[in-house]
Amino acid sequence: MNKRLLIISSDYISAWVKKGEVIPRYYNPGNLFDEVHIMMTNDDRPDPRLVQPMVGDAKLFFYNYPEPDGFFKRTLGWHPFLMKTWSDGAIELAKKITPHLIRCYGLHLNTFLGIMMKKTLGVACITSLHGNPDVDYLRGRLAKTWKDRVIGLFQGKLERYCLKKLDHVIAVYTPIEPYLKKNNVKNYSIIHNVVGMNAIEKQYYDIQGALKLLCVGRQTYLQKDPTSIINAISSLEGVQLTLIGDGDLHDSLKQLVDQLGCQHRVTFIRSLENSKILEIMQQSDIYVYHSINYEISKTCIEAALVGLPVIVNDRNNNPAEELCAAGFYLVEDTPESYKKAILLLSFHHKKRKQLAQHSHAYAKNHWSPEVTELKLMNLHKNYIIS
Repeated sequence: MNKRLLIISSDYISAWVKKGEVIPRYYNPGNLFDEVHIMMTNDDRPDPRLVQPMVGDAKLFFYNYPEPDGFFKRTLGWHPFLMKTWSDGAIELAKKITPHLIRCYGLHLNTFLGIMMKKTLGVACITSLHGNPDVDYLRGRLAKTWKDRVIGLFQGKLERYCLKKLDHVIAVYTPIEPYLKKNNVKNYSIIHNVVGMNAIEKQYYDIQGALKLLCVGRQTYLQKDPTSIINAISSLEGVQLTLIGDGDLHDSLKQLVDQLGCQHRVTFIRSLENSKILEIMQQSDIYVYHSINYEISKTCIEAALVGLPVIVNDRNNNPAEELCAAGFYLVEDTPESYKKAILLLSFHHKKRKQLAQHSHAYAKNHWSPEVTELKLMNLHKNYIIS
């Protein structure tokens, strides 16, 4: 049987490619499918050649089915009945594809299209959540205006409508679970992101020359702001920091480094392909990270798989379960706390090695790409129509 997967995505995949976030078989775990059809609810036009690794050996097809202008107002806040005409066109396209499974990412208009196709085609529809909508988005800390809060309210109604009709929900980390329980979702799994493919395990923990710190992530206000890390190392001669990532804070962070006079010890790289990042990780001494999100970052998982000790903020003394279980060094979100941790691990070789080896062992057992990809492949296989 020629197995076909239909993915409905609201993401701008070309932005992932630009940042180097091209994970092999991300859309086709275990090369389970022979064809992968990606329908995007936007006007993004990613280069198929650059996205091909994300579908493995499958044939790749792209379609654009964007949300119409003014759709929120015209549908009175994305009311399902008023979106039916729009969804009918997507269903006609899906009929031509004849998928064996519908896969969505997130809980928005893409998932609404998925459940409407499911109803017509009799095909299972599953999605994955990469954040807790009550905390991470427009009903949480990102709701800074009354308009945000109104959109978040109607978004919640659409989420609940979709959750009732989905066959399965994948949560990529444990802090999403309270949201699923609150909405009485029974069919869900916690399966972390597949990351760290071809990661090379660190074999030595002696510091060669300067202490090399690495931080990888979007440099964005209200999400991932490494300001405390920069301030922490500004007075630590003999410490080098590499920051890989971009975002609305990037230029101001470079200005901060200049003001602190440590530009000779801080390196900024806007984007880098994942394989190169893994190489730099293997050559680093400590991974340092900051995030306001209640999550475990993909890059923290990668650092643990490589075998680096990880220093990360404790989210106001409310860390995700994974951060504690993996043995990361948790700190307050202050320069002083980061500085204390960096100094401790730099001076104590045994402590640094113990933390790294504990995190690595935990990561191999719970987050290795082989284990995670197998879980995803088996889950998809269970829902494929015969």
